[in-house]
Amino acid sequence: MDIFYQAEQIVQVIFYDGDVGLLPVVDIYDPEGMALVLGQALIEQGLPGEYRFVIPAGSINQLGVFSWVVTVPGHDAIRGAFKVVKNVLIMGSQSITILIRDRMTLISIADVNFSLYDSTGDTLVAYGKSNAGGRVVLLGNVDPGFSLDLGTYIVRLSKALVSFEATHTIHVILGSANNFTLEGTELVIGPPSSLDRCLVYGNLADFGLRPDPNNRIVISTAKLPRISGDWILTGKKKVYYSDVLGHFQFEIGQGVTFRISIPEAGIAYIFTTPFQLLLDLKTLIEPKVPD
Repeated sequence: MDIFYQAEQIVQVIFYDGDVGLLPVVDIYDPEGMALVLGQALIEQGLPGEYRFVIPAGSINQLGVFSWVVTVPGHDAIRGAFKVVKNVLIMGSQSITILIRDRMTLISIADVNFSLYDSTGDTLVAYGKSNAGGRVVLLGNVDPGFSLDLGTYIVRLSKALVSFEATHTIHVILGSANNFTLEGTELVIGPPSSLDRCLVYGNLADFGLRPDPNNRIVISTAKLPRISGDWILTGKKKVYYSDVLGHFQFEIGQGVTFRISIPEAGIAYIFTTPFQLLLDLKTLIEPKVPD
């Protein structure tokens, strides 16, 4: 087997560039920010003018905090840091595949965060995401499937609006196909109880991107006149709570201006509900791409 070091998390920079064709250059420096460790890291282009870079496994062979610098002609440099925390096993004697699907419909689930640990559940072995077909692709790889040594491993899965067991256990054994299927249950959203209402929903997580339950979501109308269709709104506050998946939802009249606050998250906004049946609250909170 081969041992490499892997970054604790995907290192990501979003940069909006109005000049078509200018690609950022990313350089990685040692903890003092002096010696160049990795030049011109992998760049991925997303939306027009949006860029992202990832530090692949095996590209850095020591532990510590490393700094990154993004430079683009005609723009100020963007700086940040990431941490390499432990050695990671990414090769082994047995080829395996992992498929993630819905327990009820048996339909594959894409974009599930996948973390693989040793049998104790304490040492991180590898991580990645499921692709469009629900098959796990490790960070830094293109194709699904990878290899591990014989033994028992603990898997942790997470995705918004999907309920998984806290851990899944897989046993890699000699002479077996070692093709594993892990299941969760996707939450179905909506529709609202009436066509003149909008079902507003969202998903809360902590800084480790773990579902954050039991958060208060406080709703009240924000301005006069408090009218929605044929109804006069009283303006009383209503309180909802995020569930075990970090999910919350509530119905409100379309075209109503309301105040939402999530005290534990430090969130407070005023919105007007659109004339539509469903609204993911994050689409109103997330920053828009500048013109």
